[in-house]
Amino acid sequence: VLTTFVDLLSSDTRFSEFLHTVQRLGMVIPLNRLRNATLLVPTNEAIRRFRREQGQDSSQAAGSIYRGVADSQAWYHLIGDGVIEVGNFTQGPMVWESLSSPESIGYAAEPGNGIMLKTVVGNNGKVLANGVPVIAHNYSCVAGNAFQIDGLLTLPPTLWELLQAEVPKSDDATDGGSYSAMEKLLAAAGWSGILSGSGVGNETSRMHTLWAFNNQAFSSALGFGERAYLLYGPAFTKDEDADMHGEAVEDARTFAAGYVSSGAVSLARLGVGAHTVPGFQNRARLDVIVEEQRSNGDLGGHINGLAIGRSDIVARN
Repeated sequence: VLTTFVDLLSSDTRFSEFLHTVQRLGMVIPLNRLRNATLLVPTNEAIRRFRREQGQDSSQAAGSIYRGVADSQAWYHLIGDGVIEVGNFTQGPMVWESLSSPESIGYAAEPGNGIMLKTVVGNNGKVLANGVPVIAHNYSCVAGNAFQIDGLLTLPPTLWELLQAEVPKSDDATDGGSYSAMEKLLAAAGWSGILSGSGVGNETSRMHTLWAFNNQAFSSALGFGERAYLLYGPAFTKDEDADMHGEAVEDARTFAAGYVSSGAVSLARLGVGAHTVPGFQNRARLDVIVEEQRSNGDLGGHINGLAIGRSDIVARN
């Protein structure tokens, strides 16, 4: 009987490249202790292909990176949501919590703070994990199940990168893209460092959820003076009056808090029905209604009465 995931990887030469990678990254001891989890194992050829594409043919390990694969990326292949069966993947879109941390330490030892990954069923009936085909399943050991995948999972972008890249920016230097108002509001609230992962403090290493509105929605909901105050008030008052500046920042934060949740909130994980999810930094909780799956595969819903256009776009933090 195979007990640990290391036993399972050692039992089949098809897993040898991934086994060698986790060995060189110093992951063997925590992997041997792991139970009640699911492992997505890249094929040997998938790992070799990744290394060729990254130009990482050297066998040297540099700290937490071995031949282009960081330990956080390797841990991203471990799902901590229990032992997943084939049927769990084929029921429809689902978001899973990996054991990779948004911090640089790799392993997410604290439940609820792992980087999410998403599985969907493609048009051909095949399961895709973050777009990577799942090609074989039901390798088992006491620690859990393993599925073979035809590619290496790469870590998703941060919330800030995702927000900036969601709609390409034009050549016009004054155009910040269709979500530029959301970006400016979060910057005015002083939260851009938290959402980009570049800030300091415990909040930077936590998972969050953005309920992102576009510029059109922002313009439709507020007048010009209100928009200007929220986006630029903190900057304009910074060197003028301390009290006025503090009020401007707090007003920006109060408005922005309606569109940020602490923790990684997923409509698929919540399930159809009415829910209350955490606010940001102990602010008011948010009401979420999850509706049935749409024709495009996304779950529909509302957040504080506002319709959700696209759901469960996975970000690193």
